[in-house]
Amino acid sequence: LRLRSSFRGDYAQGMTLDTRYATYSGLAILGVKPRADLEWGIGLTYSDNFFTKQILPFALYNQTFNDKWGIESVLPVQIMGRYNFTPLSMVLFGMEYQSQSYAIDVEGKYAETIHPYYFKHSEVALKASFDQYLGSWIWLNLEAGFQLPVQTRFDDSIDAANSFQSRAGAQPFFNLGLFLSPTGRH
Repeated sequence: LRLRSSFRGDYAQGMTLDTRYATYSGLAILGVKPRADLEWGIGLTYSDNFFTKQILPFALYNQTFNDKWGIESVLPVQIMGRYNFTPLSMVLFGMEYQSQSYAIDVEGKYAETIHPYYFKHSEVALKASFDQYLGSWIWLNLEAGFQLPVQTRFDDSIDAANSFQSRAGAQPFFNLGLFLSPTGRH
């Protein structure tokens, strides 16, 4: 079970906890690990934000085929192959569906008129990521790939006639990060 709240918006005077910017989400999964090299599960994800409420089912399937190769997936949004160089160094490669949404305030013709737009973007990311254990619980993550846009929309919450779509081509991306995870060696 996972519950989360986040606020995504264009804040004129610093961050605010206005519900117009809020996204509430939850996830529940029932998982089974019948063997050390196989785990699977089914679950539901719930999202409630400024433009929609949705409940979606998903399936988890992770399998290690040998000491080097495996698969990690959350269907229908992610499927990744895994290659372990060592128990402390691996690469993941595959595709993932990603989406983001934000509330953006656009000033109207008159300064006191504000049009709240809702920006919605979705893409399929073709990517590879490299994870390397650094010490203690600290890991390094390098990720690169291409983002293939599925949809980019700006919806005017007051007048739908002012809504529009944007077209964008594939874009490369690169991420560098650190994360915490136990190694099983402690």
